[in-house]
Amino acid sequence: MVLASGPVVLIFGAGANIGQALIKRFAEAGYRVAAVSRSGAEPPAITDGILSIRADLQETSAPTRALGVVKDIYKATPKVFIYNAAHQTSAPDPNNVFSIGTQTLNNDLSIMVSAPWTVATAAFEAWSAEDKTDDEQRTFIYTGNCMPQTIIPIVHLATVGVGKSGAAYWVQLADALYGKKGFRFFFADERTAEGITIGPVPGAESHAQFYLTLAEGKSDIPSYATFVDGKYRKF
Repeated sequence: MVLASGPVVLIFGAGANIGQALIKRFAEAGYRVAAVSRSGAEPPAITDGILSIRADLQETSAPTRALGVVKDIYKATPKVFIYNAAHQTSAPDPNNVFSIGTQTLNNDLSIMVSAPWTVATAAFEAWSAEDKTDDEQRTFIYTGNCMPQTIIPIVHLATVGVGKSGAAYWVQLADALYGKKGFRFFFADERTAEGITIGPVPGAESHAQFYLTLAEGKSDIPSYATFVDGKYRKF
């Protein structure tokens, strides 16, 4: 069943781990959910109450098209945009970080820096054009990691580190510029209780719980948002 009302969340990157947990948690919280992925429905379709949209995020027009589909079907602008996509290419020579070619680096950065920038641009323009009748927060959330603050000396993680670090800067910049306007931008960084990287398998439910908290806007959480077990923790 599709909800006739309720806030809309638009999720880019609806994979089997974090993406599916986000879909479930936000739907249970009363959100109308739209999920964008390379394996989504074409043409867009609603299945089990979730609007599925197929898109290749390396195409610069993909976010705008997806937003258009959401507005057409849900008749509303999403209050929450989540960017949950990433891409990692390992170095051909595991002992030489510079064996990663420039084009390979650029391809990965297009997913981790440029594509989310395009999504955030679409979000900002849509929110700015709204004839708001409420004072509720609008929220953009980027699935990050600890690498903007921690150098991990592993060659095959290079493109991820560069990508996440680049995104962390502009996400925090956007929040500094527009947070007081009610447009919040978060870089979400899951940690262990000791404050170190969560490792290669992030906590799906932890992300879902924390992202819903960020979307609700009830807590004064900074743009660079570190969390443990679904709850904000400052490190």
